[in-house]
Amino acid sequence: MLNNREIFKIPYSHYSIDNWEEKKSIILSQLEDKFTDYGDYESPPYERVVSECIRNELMDFSSYLDFPLVIMNMWYERSKQSYRHPVHNHGGAGFSAVMYVEFNPEVHQPTVFYCPYGNPFTGSLMTYQPDVKEGDIVFFPSSFSHEACPNESDEVRTIVSFNMFDTQLLFAKKRELFGDQADQVVKKIADRVNFIPTPKYDK
Repeated sequence: MLNNREIFKIPYSHYSIDNWEEKKSIILSQLEDKFTDYGDYESPPYERVVSECIRNELMDFSSYLDFPLVIMNMWYERSKQSYRHPVHNHGGAGFSAVMYVEFNPEVHQPTVFYCPYGNPFTGSLMTYQPDVKEGDIVFFPSSFSHEACPNESDEVRTIVSFNMFDTQLLFAKKRELFGDQADQVVKKIADRVNFIPTPKYDK
């Protein structure tokens, strides 16, 4: 009996954020004028502001996956002319997001995503670039390799990115994941959950 099917799929979501112009000015007012603050903060001062601005999108993506997510870390990149971020991923587990805060589709390129396997007919590398505009946000698996191409314009390209994990998994496996720091880390996670409501875990 013939049975054709796809056996692997990559979860991915693309949203346009409501009331973007108002939210854009609020977010930009929180960011410094440098390339990135990655690694500068355990929890950046703008995390709560950004989380509130994308509350609806976070809720919807959690509902789509059918488990609650919590933001673990957040940073921004402000790419001036020739700046880029080479191919990388955000770890082997969890989900990540890129929000396009300052982005002109006429002069800027969106994120390039790399398929984890080659074209089955040619063996060539497969890529995907979402059709994004300013105020869009995309969610994808953290293990998904991607890059920010060089900015060939004198217009600044600004993104905010963050990583997320399954809240219940973090609580259940806290000792295995965080060792002696488990209680301290879980308290910080609980504080984040309190201001970013997500669907309850009902499996």
